[in-house]
Amino acid sequence: MSVSSSTAKTGPLACNGSLTAFPSGAFRILAEDEVSVIQTNSLAEETTLTIGTHYTVVPTGGSYPADSYTINTVETYDAGFTITMIRNNAFVQGTSYGKQGPFDPQIHETDFDRAVLRDQEIKEVLDRCVKRDASDTSSVVDDEAYIAECEAYALRAEAAVGGYPTAEKYLSSYGTLAQAVSTIGATEVTLVIDQDDALTGNVTVPSTIALRRVNGYSIDTNSFTLTISLSQELPASMFSSFADDVSNLSVPNGASIVIDEDITLTSSLTIDKLIELNFLKGNIITLGAYNLTINGSVKAGLFKIFNDSGAGVVAGPLLVDEVYPQWWGALGDGINDDSVPIQSAIEAAARTWGVGGEWTGAIVKIVGGRYVIGSTLTIQNNAGVSLVGQGKTKSNLIAADPTMIVVDMSSNNNSRNFLHGLRIHGGSAASGVAVNIGTAGNQIDIRDCWIDTLAKGVQGAPTSDSYITDCTMEFISRPIILANSNDMTISCNTFVDCGPIALGGGSFEPLFDFDTCERIGMFDNRIIATSSMSNTPSGVVRVSSCNDFVYRGNINNAAMSYVAGAYMFVEDSDRVIVDGNVFGTSYNENLKIEDSTDVVVSSNTFMGSDQAAQMTLQLIGAIGFAIRGNTFQDNGGLYDLQIINGTSTTENGTVEGNVFDLGYNLTTLSGPIYFPPNIGGATRNYLTAAPGAGTWKRGDVVYHQQPSASGNMGWVCTTAGTPGTWKSWGTISA
Repeated sequence: MSVSSSTAKTGPLACNGSLTAFPSGAFRILAEDEVSVIQTNSLAEETTLTIGTHYTVVPTGGSYPADSYTINTVETYDAGFTITMIRNNAFVQGTSYGKQGPFDPQIHETDFDRAVLRDQEIKEVLDRCVKRDASDTSSVVDDEAYIAECEAYALRAEAAVGGYPTAEKYLSSYGTLAQAVSTIGATEVTLVIDQDDALTGNVTVPSTIALRRVNGYSIDTNSFTLTISLSQELPASMFSSFADDVSNLSVPNGASIVIDEDITLTSSLTIDKLIELNFLKGNIITLGAYNLTINGSVKAGLFKIFNDSGAGVVAGPLLVDEVYPQWWGALGDGINDDSVPIQSAIEAAARTWGVGGEWTGAIVKIVGGRYVIGSTLTIQNNAGVSLVGQGKTKSNLIAADPTMIVVDMSSNNNSRNFLHGLRIHGGSAASGVAVNIGTAGNQIDIRDCWIDTLAKGVQGAPTSDSYITDCTMEFISRPIILANSNDMTISCNTFVDCGPIALGGGSFEPLFDFDTCERIGMFDNRIIATSSMSNTPSGVVRVSSCNDFVYRGNINNAAMSYVAGAYMFVEDSDRVIVDGNVFGTSYNENLKIEDSTDVVVSSNTFMGSDQAAQMTLQLIGAIGFAIRGNTFQDNGGLYDLQIINGTSTTENGTVEGNVFDLGYNLTTLSGPIYFPPNIGGATRNYLTAAPGAGTWKRGDVVYHQQPSASGNMGWVCTTAGTPGTWKSWGTISA
């Protein structure tokens, strides 16, 4: 068979987060292992994938040789990633053509095809290489010369699309840079630095002259100002001492300095805002005892570019939107402690202006990996700093010490701090905190995170516009603890296998604890398969001394064992709404509300208590309440609803439109409560005497709470009113 296509590479083919099939087009291969598949990420870093592990090859027609095929990847890759296929033949001849019987044309055809395919493979590689001009008779004699040739090639390529001037002049022809600039004048040229030069005065290179260094030659500013007017790339090695000379460099139209060598500071250095630092992999700036203040932008891949192991720090308002811990040496290998480089990235991000020129803080980008956290990551007084991963199953922060605080935002001045797409993993549910939030932070956003195996998930006091959304918390003793907090939304999270930590005396604290808070909402969360608890007087969800608390749309299907507490306990609170939730079976009350005002309990489904002496919903000392549209079912307890006096008189309530299983009980009440029709169960009110207060209808019945011989069964309302007219009924024999 002839080889009709010259294709030796297909791609790059764009990924979109869901695509797994990548067609080759016309691309002949003789076997599945004769193609290499390369994945390129959004940072232009390439990874050669492994057949069988990362992908399979499906030939068109089902067999080889194949004129086309499809690469099916095992995983999907996000938008910004690409897949490239290149030919990968073994450069050996495996067929022996000795005397072996009759001529087999297929064997010869296949080997001829393979030879052509190898030629195509070599041509594809050569097409990506830097080439000399056909008329160029020079030869490469060393690495420096080769680098110079590559630089020249880049200049010619840019000139071809309207970049640098193609005409070249050489510094050696003029003696000094100052003389060259003076002589060339306004002529558009590329001035080749082909000898060393030390300035003897200030020099301004006009915008008509581009500079190119060859053979390791350099310029020493010698404490004079060197102004380069044309915006261009300048290798750091073009300066005899970058750390000294760059402070004397003026670039009114901007410049990109390519860090193409290691640099060690000998004094603190400030980089002008018009200078971009463009790092080549393997080249590092070592700070030592000195600060590097960067007022411009930084461009680098996922590799180390700063060594700040001494007292010096990277300072200045970097013009970047994302900062990478890898710039300070983070590895994400699950072995080495990455807390120091991540902390350095956090502190640098806090000083960024962002590319828009506003002081916004930057994203600390946590790319996929396992980052060991040996010391707390601290975000203090750092507005706008965010830790953003690539997803809660990819970017892992692993606590080296299970008793530590992993991320601490307890400063009084944090704002606009986000934690997105991360996993925060501890090692024990007995101690340790995933995220500690400060007493005056605002706009804290924790989203799409997986927090597991720690004592506490999120604790603290964000004050305004803060969110915990789309997170999973697993094996967390106390997922959320907020005190003195305002304006917090907790929504669409899943809490799995969470349970309490033991305190003194063997008691436990609630999983979700809200103390002295205002405007808190828990919406559409799932609390499932939660660990057994005992001696829990304060419940799983405790709301204490709060105003404007909304608990809506949550599914509480955890089967828990409580000895002394309700599933949800509300006390001393004002304006509380419990709406549209599902409460699973619990040991004591599903919901207990005590000494609270303006309470609405509506449209919930209560599975009740499995203990014969318990209530499903209990109100004690509630003033101004509405129990509407709830469904009580499968209750093994004593009552669906009990309303009694507490420290405060229970009054001004409405109970209507509910579906009862066992009915309700009113005991020792003195205030008015309105009972329109409800469905199911027996309706009983218990008092020790005929009502002396409250609004009652004719026909309402109150049972005697303490019946005795020769007494009566209770009282019946014969005339509606407040409290109306009451007569005893049901004489009991002596």
